[in-house]
Amino acid sequence: MAQGLEPPLRYDDMLTLSIRCNRPTSPIAWSDNPLARTCRCVSNIEPYQVNRKRFTVYSSTVMSYSRHAKDNYTYNYRREDIIEKIEGEFKIAQRKIIIDWNVITAPTVALIL
Repeated sequence: MAQGLEPPLRYDDMLTLSIRCNRPTSPIAWSDNPLARTCRCVSNIEPYQVNRKRFTVYSSTVMSYSRHAKDNYTYNYRREDIIEKIEGEFKIAQRKIIIDWNVITAPTVALIL
């Protein structure tokens, strides 16, 4: 058995395997069926050049999220991205997201990342 330092492993028997295999067919399973609808509006994009290969980009985003025609949420957030030019391509080196809520009441924040 694990002593706390090993990577987490699952020790499944026939019962737990059958539960995990049948879970996607359950009506209470978390899945996007029907698919969630999202719409993002990005504005106020302000790029600042730090040096020849590094930029800081500020932007504001409003995103609407609707699921099952009853759960509707509006996310307002700002992003601060650090973009680097690596081998001729722009890559995101760092991203900071600032949500305009004091308490997050939406079911997921994975959509804004």
